Amino acid sequence: RSPQKALMLQRSACLSLLLSSTMATTLLGVGPARIAELQWILASGSPRRLEIFRLMGLDPLVQKSDFAEDLPKDSFATAAAYAQATAVEKAREVAARVLPDASKATIVVGSDTIVEIDGDVLEKPGSEEEAVNMLQRLSGRKHLVHSGVAVFCNLPGQDTALASVSFAETTEVAFSQ
Repeated sequence: RSPQKALMLQRSACLSLLLSSTMATTLLGVGPARIAELQWILASGSPRRLEIFRLMGLDPLVQKSDFAEDLPKDSFATAAAYAQATAVEKAREVAARVLPDASKATIVVGSDTIVEIDGDVLEKPGSEEEAVNMLQRLSGRKHLVHSGVAVFCNLPGQDTALASVSFAETTEVAFSQ
């Protein structure tokens, strides 16, 4: 891994740990020692996100979201708000499938990460050519990485159709040539 990737992964792991500890303690009434007892579901097929959960000592079930990721970007005030809304919809889709039949306390976590450069939102490239073009555009420049996170759960007092918590985190990244 490059130092940049390692730093971003470490920062994401810290944010995720903070989220799980804070959420478990304040929103869910579960102390940090019981975090691993909850059923965690990762609403993503991302190997990196799974790695972050495992770094926290959690082994979530992976349920890739079927959300189309087609929200109109221009209807959001910021790219971070767009990433957050996309994370909410990804998690909502998985939560609607798994929470009604869950037999134990279950937490569904969804996220979305986008890149913003020159006011343009860049998402996962659809082809190798798009990936090369994206890397060339980012090369030698600073850009913003927006990560949205959303959590749904089935605990008492929680509406399973509403996110228990959602937020976006923005990091400025300097991409070397």
